[in-house]
Formats: sequence, C-alpha cells, structure tokens
Amino acid sequence: MKIDITELKNASLIAISGRIDSDTSPEVARAFQSVQDQGQYNIIVDMSGLEYISSATLRALMAAQRASKRTQRGEVTLLRVPENIYNVLDMAGLVQIFRIVDDPASLPELEGVTLPGNPSPNA
Repeated sequence: MKIDITELKNASLIAISGRIDSDTSPEVARAFQSVQDQGQYNIIVDMSGLEYISSATLRALMAAQRASKRTQRGEVTLLRVPENIYNVLDMAGLVQIFRIVDDPASLPELEGVTLPGNPSPNA
C-alpha cells in the first residue's frame, strides 16, 4: 500500500494505491488524522490505484467523514473509485454518505493538479 498526501489551496489530496487490509488500515487513519490535525477538513481521496479495502478501511473513512462534517468546514470526497471498491462501499451502505466523483475536472480544488495514472474507471 502507498499513501501520498498533497496539500492544495482548499483541500488535501490523499492518493492511496494497493491493498488496504486490517494491518495497513491504521496508516490510512493516520493520514486522515494528520491532515485534519493541520486544520484541513476538505479531503479528496483518490482511490484509482486501490485494489482492495477491508472493513477496517471503511471505519477509517467513516471516522474521517464524521470529523470533517462535525467541523462544518469540509467533507471527504472519494475520487476515481474502482468498480470493485464502489461495490464494497455500496454493500456497506456508504455510497450515500460520501460524495463520489469520477471526473477530477469536476472538482475545482484539483484545477491545475496533475494526478497520477490510472484514469477514472468510468472514463
């Protein structure tokens, strides 16, 4: 698993690739906590490189969303979600809780930002 954090003008971009299981999900939770500790509650999670997520990952995503929404200053947006990951989120009833975006161009926060490979799964 690999996590890259990029600070943007009005958001933090967290790109996660590989597999997130119960052993690596604490690293994801720490990445969310890190940007929130710095006062950034608008978080964009680029999931285009993800292969697998565990239930522990779902808990980390939910905790980050709750903290962001609680401040009324942000939210967690899921970007370029692969179909298999989307299906997991859907089965867990979480697709209604997150803003899910396929096209990075639709997010003004990403204007001028070059994202790594792995084009949108629905492009």
